[in-house]
Amino acid sequence: MWGSLEGIVVPTLQSVGQLLHDRPGIGSLYLALALATLALVGRELWRGEARRAYWWAVAFVLVNTVFSWGDDSYSHVYRIAALTEEYSAGKPGMLLTNPTTGQVLPVFVFYSVLPYLPGTFLNMLGIPAWIAFKIVLLGQHLILAFGLQVLLDRSRPAGAPASRVTVDFAIGILFLLANYVYTLWPARAALAELWVYSLVPWVAAAILRPDGGRALVGLFFVQAVSHPIVLAQALICEIAVPYCMGQMTMREFVRRWLGPLVIALVLASPFWAAQFLWKDLILGPAGLPLPFENSFRTLTGLVHARDFRSIGPFMPIALVVAVVVARARLDLRFWLATGLTVALLLVQWVGVRDLVSKVPVLNLSVFVWRLMLPAAFLAFGAVLVGWRQLARPPVGIVTTLAFLAAVAMLWASLLSKEKTLAIVDNAPNDRAALVDYNRGDGIFGIREFLPKYSRAPALCPPEGEIQRAAYNDLRRGLVAQKPYVAVADAPFGFVGYSAPYGACRDDLVLGPVKPGDTVRVSEQVVNGLFFVRMGEMAILAALALFLFLPRRRPA
Repeated sequence: MWGSLEGIVVPTLQSVGQLLHDRPGIGSLYLALALATLALVGRELWRGEARRAYWWAVAFVLVNTVFSWGDDSYSHVYRIAALTEEYSAGKPGMLLTNPTTGQVLPVFVFYSVLPYLPGTFLNMLGIPAWIAFKIVLLGQHLILAFGLQVLLDRSRPAGAPASRVTVDFAIGILFLLANYVYTLWPARAALAELWVYSLVPWVAAAILRPDGGRALVGLFFVQAVSHPIVLAQALICEIAVPYCMGQMTMREFVRRWLGPLVIALVLASPFWAAQFLWKDLILGPAGLPLPFENSFRTLTGLVHARDFRSIGPFMPIALVVAVVVARARLDLRFWLATGLTVALLLVQWVGVRDLVSKVPVLNLSVFVWRLMLPAAFLAFGAVLVGWRQLARPPVGIVTTLAFLAAVAMLWASLLSKEKTLAIVDNAPNDRAALVDYNRGDGIFGIREFLPKYSRAPALCPPEGEIQRAAYNDLRRGLVAQKPYVAVADAPFGFVGYSAPYGACRDDLVLGPVKPGDTVRVSEQVVNGLFFVRMGEMAILAALALFLFLPRRRPA
């Protein structure tokens, strides 16, 4: 036992010592803020002030987000800087051009621009792209935290004793600090996912309101135009949890959310129609080096305390405690939420990998553990429903679990903090973010957007008849000197060329053409998609206005 504990503690202390040695300034500041917020979480929980402890837990996540560099940060910072450059030059579009390699990628043909607009706006005001990105991440977590507080307060019976409030907010901390929920901000920085997931408690709270239809249309619409694949995953939990928490009949429950969801999806369909029609023109998940099948977890990996891809052990323990204290005398809605939680966790288990891998379109999420946040929110709902049914809830147990969840997340974060703080300490300026993003060997954020030339006719003329060119040359108009023009990784299908085209390995080959002919690319179709997307932004603005218009009161 002691040897196992030593194997965990010693590497962490060594990592902290190395951090303070290599980066005494930023390392000391981070540790001071992280430990201070952790201590305040513990103090307020000890004093029974769980609502305050909840907000100190939020501050704990925000501190760790500021002093981190997530897996996807480089991609998002690059895209913010690139959009700022394009918009400032008056050339908005759906294709991003890398200024170093000249490579053109249809990023925003297949990815929503909406999550990037706040960061781009801040960047255009003069705030560096990486700081603008951090500000957006912090804002998204505050949206999640406020939504969770609204859900807890709105669903709590009137006149509930202080102990119930303490239990509610301790359970809220368990959700915010569930491993994968926490990691979405500091360790993954998954911008588009967060636009969907930060609204999940708001959707649940709106379903609990008899008059929440207006809000639901807007919330579902934002989620749909941010990331439709993640929306499909989020619907699993954001619809099931309010049913388990409330006392609605099935008919009333379906009536509250089905109509708003259909309206939102109809309004959002033009936004994603092109993505659906053109999805086979790029490599997509097939272009990534990690197969979907490799992302499944072992049973222990699903609940491991220091594994960022897990739900963590603390909400499962809270579920077990509720069952034991109530002697399993809990109502059907608790068991429904618990059953859905277990089912969604087991979907990610390596033991069912062969079966789950055959589910249509599920592999578009790239990693099966992206279902972990919906599983965590279902677990939150189950724990909340179960503990609210306990006549005498053991408050000390749930508050201790909440504090241990914070300790576990700090512990896990410290193991990688030396590496991530080195990046934060030397964060790229906007020019470096553009120039250094990809020098030709990029994978994530790049390879999935490369063209799938297996969908184009084969055309491999002799090398001596080929003139090499860049895609930007075709934008300006290229004077052909040989019968064929080859452009590496040039998009096709949603752009047009003035000459016939085919493909040879990683090149789009245009020709035959006559020497002296001008070869051009037309981006009229894909530019039209930009205006469709802007029209969707106008719909979003109209929905926001409609949401805040005063309702007519009956006489």
